[in-house]
Amino acid sequence: MAKNYVCNQAKIECLLCSKPQGTLMVTSNMVKIQDKFFATEGDNQKTNLLFEGTCIKSPNGSAPCVSVILPNKWMNTADTLIQDQKALLEDSMIMCNYGGVPIRIVDHKQIHRP
Repeated sequence: MAKNYVCNQAKIECLLCSKPQGTLMVTSNMVKIQDKFFATEGDNQKTNLLFEGTCIKSPNGSAPCVSVILPNKWMNTADTLIQDQKALLEDSMIMCNYGGVPIRIVDHKQIHRP
């Protein structure tokens, strides 16, 4: 079964965030698919994984996710290389070492066109 590549501003999800849906911002390259930047395994920093809520795992659940998130490395990536980094697929995920849960892609933002 074909899998979709992940584009800039894809929607991501962390179940330990008080607002579980976040946004993946691509900063790893300038290569585009459907006029949007490809997401790659290089998009694995705090600045790439944007959440507006607080982390339930933090003391009293009060720390903003953006301040405590500790992304590890992307898993389930494509074999396709974009500027020497593996592209992300719709089933790629990254572990947060702070909360101990995977952050998953819930909307890859690739558009299906006939």
